[in-house]
Amino acid sequence: MLNPNIRRPIGLDIGNTDVYAAQIQEGRRGFLVRELMHVRIAGPGEAGPADDEALGVALREIAANEGFSGKRAVAHLPSHDIFSFPLSFQINEGEGLEEAILRESLEFLPFPMEEAVMDYPSVVAPAEGGDGEYKATVVAARRADIEHYLTILEKAGFVVEAVDFQVSSLIRLHNYLHESGRNPIVLCNVDETRSQVSVATRNSILAQLGVKWGTERLTSKVQVNLGSDERQARILLKNFGLVYENRESFMQIADEELRNTARVIHQILVPLIEELIYELHKITGYVRAEEDYAFFDGMYLYGQAALIRGLEHYLAKRLNIRTAPVNPLEKFLPLEGGSWPDPSEGPPFALALGLAMRTVRWL
Repeated sequence: MLNPNIRRPIGLDIGNTDVYAAQIQEGRRGFLVRELMHVRIAGPGEAGPADDEALGVALREIAANEGFSGKRAVAHLPSHDIFSFPLSFQINEGEGLEEAILRESLEFLPFPMEEAVMDYPSVVAPAEGGDGEYKATVVAARRADIEHYLTILEKAGFVVEAVDFQVSSLIRLHNYLHESGRNPIVLCNVDETRSQVSVATRNSILAQLGVKWGTERLTSKVQVNLGSDERQARILLKNFGLVYENRESFMQIADEELRNTARVIHQILVPLIEELIYELHKITGYVRAEEDYAFFDGMYLYGQAALIRGLEHYLAKRLNIRTAPVNPLEKFLPLEGGSWPDPSEGPPFALALGLAMRTVRWL
């Protein structure tokens, strides 16, 4: 039940190249958006002191925005600092659930256990009459990396109440926006440099995959081939994208020169999109084989994936899964007096909004 008296922190979705910030408030009929803000990180992208300073500048700009209430925040680390893996295990005699997860995780962690901060957002208990096997999805980060980002955030003026993981925020947002059925769904969030793909039911995460694939490669390829700048390349993705794949939409483009542009954009994008499809085939194939699900209720495109015209039709055709782009702002309302961007700018705020929905009990 929504409680309008709960004060929620600022959600800070820190990526490799951008920070998206969101703060919400509970209304009588749903969540209201108090403030949204996007700041580009103007660093060289070399994971060094210059990037830390650039992130600090971006965060201080957000902290100075008086549209946000307070300085308490929950944050995501950049996805390249997060590790995720599935576990299948049994609990030994005299052992607790957490002890069993820690024991089994030793094999998969790329760093020593004592350096790790771990969470398990999904644990599935054994089926009645089964072999006693539990299944869990584990996410982890280096403690030193978390402390590093906490220091930058605190210097920028924020009081960090919690660090969350992207998969948890995405599922939290999706469950607010959509009703889930018995069959699994695929959630695909795309940012500039990486994508997160999760297969989930209402109550569990069946598989999770991080992919080094994002819109930066698409825009760069368009820039090189057409001699456009980054802004123009993004407009071309939004206006044309893969529209050539949908003949009805394509033929609605009256101008022959624009139709030629659509054909060229399609030819540029398809080889890169096929790389994402390969990863989607891997994770859906794994779920079909390991979890005995033959049917998916749908695939939902979040983040910058929703800004590529026609991507949902292309993926649906190649994967045979009903696919839809998601703009979270279509299900939120602005707080009276708050700022509200053009709705078309809403998709990249998905993770920040899901993060802002997290209840921090001591606030």
